[in-house]
Amino acid sequence: MRSVLISVVIALCASPSLAGDDPLLARLAGDWIGRGLFRQSPEATPEHIYCRITNSLSEDGTTLTQKGRCAFASHTAAVESTLAAHGSGRYAGSGGGLGVASRAQATFDGTGTTNRLSFSAELTDTHSEESANATATVELLADGGYRLKALVTDKDTGETYTASEVVFAAQ
Repeated sequence: MRSVLISVVIALCASPSLAGDDPLLARLAGDWIGRGLFRQSPEATPEHIYCRITNSLSEDGTTLTQKGRCAFASHTAAVESTLAAHGSGRYAGSGGGLGVASRAQATFDGTGTTNRLSFSAELTDTHSEESANATATVELLADGGYRLKALVTDKDTGETYTASEVVFAAQ
């Protein structure tokens, strides 16, 4: 799958018994603006990307839901995902991804540390039915924002490339 941007833009921290016990997860609730770069494929020239995202914490504090839009030169698309804390530093979720020429749905799971979440994702292009794998990190920044970096492995070449790197600031 050549055209994938993972829509997971949620940051979590380590080992809460419930996500609601996690002050970093609660801190991420709100409105965010993200700016960064996006690449469709390993050989593509990076494009600037701009996102407006709202992260909402569930009433019981165990799930973070994200909704918003991302745009780059030739495309704009809705972004939606949900991530749940499962305790002991484990997280899992799903969401709609976006790509220039295709749409992707992803499932993901990962582990958290004090200021970083690392996860793997399985993506399926809803148009071509092709699958791809990706890894991503979400790093909490000292200024209160967070950075999402997504790496995709090109199915044809086996080359791993940075598909997106976006820094989010509170709106």
